[in-house]
Order: sequence, then C-alpha cells, then structure tokens
Amino acid sequence: MTRHKNMYQQPGVGRAPTSGKLDTRIEKFKKVYVHERRLIEQLQKGGNANYKPPASLDGISRFDTPEARTAVNEWQKAYANLHAKFPELEPVSYIRVLFKILRGSSLATPPIQQVSNIKYLDLVRDYIKNQKKQLLSEFRSEVQRANTAIVIHEKGSGHPFSLSVYYALLDVSLNLSPMFKYCLAEMTIRDLRAKKKLDRHCEKLQKLATQWELLAALDYTVFAADYDEIWGVTIPKEFKSKAFHILELALDS
Repeated sequence: MTRHKNMYQQPGVGRAPTSGKLDTRIEKFKKVYVHERRLIEQLQKGGNANYKPPASLDGISRFDTPEARTAVNEWQKAYANLHAKFPELEPVSYIRVLFKILRGSSLATPPIQQVSNIKYLDLVRDYIKNQKKQLLSEFRSEVQRANTAIVIHEKGSGHPFSLSVYYALLDVSLNLSPMFKYCLAEMTIRDLRAKKKLDRHCEKLQKLATQWELLAALDYTVFAADYDEIWGVTIPKEFKSKAFHILELALDS
C-alpha cells in the first residue's frame, strides 16, 4: 500500500525518544493529538473538559537534579512506533484518522502510549481500506434521510423551507455528520440568497453552520480529495480553501 499523502505528510522519523525540546515534526504530532483529545472529551463530557498532557510525557523528570534519570519522551516514542508499525500513513495523519473514527464510536480514547496498540492499528487500517466506499454510502444515505425529513416538515407541517431544513439539522435521530450538516446549512443559505428568499430562519442556519464548521473541517481535511470527488458541489467552494486554515488556527489556539 502506498503511503497516504496529505497536508501533514513529512519525511523521515523523529529523533530517538529522549527528553528535551521536540523537533517540528514531533511538535506537530503532539499538537494534533492534544487538540483531537480535547475536542473529543468536550463532545463526550461537555465544553468544560480541557485535556492537558502531563509534563512527564515530555520526558521531564520531577526531580530537577543532575542525578535524575533521563525519562522517555512519550511523544517521540509514539511517533517512532507509528512510523515503524504503520507505514501506510504519516503518524500525524494516523492520529487524525483514528480520532475521526473515535468521534463516531463509543470506544475509549487511548493515551498517547497506546495509539500504536494493535487494536487501533487494525481499526485505522480497516477504515482506510473501506473509507471511500463507505463515504459514498454514507453520503447517499444522509441525503435521503435529510430530504425525507425536510419534505415532512415542509409539506406535512407547512413550515417554510428554511425552517424545515433547520428542524432537520437539529434532529439527532437522523444521525447526520457534522460535515453534512455544515454543507446543508450553507447550501440552503446560498440557494435562498440566489433566489432572494432569505428570511429570519436563515440566521439560525448560519449559527448552526458556524457551530459545525470546525468539526466539518476536521473530517474534510483528512480525506479532502475523496470528499471533493464524492460530494462535489455540495461542498461550498470557499470551504474547500479555508478548511485547512481553520484547522491550523484551531491547533494554534
């Protein structure tokens, strides 16, 4: 299998796992893991969750003396392990895919020391093998579920189209992905604006789109080429260009 390429691909492996300042590749790896873990804990436990990795993961001993034993830097160790055990993906891309899977499951979030566990390696490998076919199937299913719900609200309850879309987006039973909800909200506003039919409900749709923008960017940037091919014009053009910037800003925050 060829190595998967995306914005995070960088050549080579990290230096040997020791304490001290991380090089840029390992620093990126750490930032992505911390951001992804914080986000998934906020989704699971509420907005107050704020994961902070202990200093010991950086190989920093609590005994600041010359005699203190040099501790292992777990970020470098995990990076090197993934690079050796999972050559299909760069370690940062692996973390992105793993957390994309975890956000849609009830699986426990692994500490950094366990991300190269065989269970997670197999999970990511199987996902990548089937992801394009699954993405197409999920997209078609989401379109059908959303359209059915919108028609029921619009024709059955007599709501305007914008409000019907709004109710469909809030319906958790439809199990719509953040990417789909973001695109549907933005597409609805775009189409109503073109028809000069914007109404007060469009402001609600815009708030929902803003709410899901980061999660949409996280999903899209992992497999951007596949999303572009399968979703086509459903994805706003401006989102394709700004999604990577949204992610970079989130990592630096």
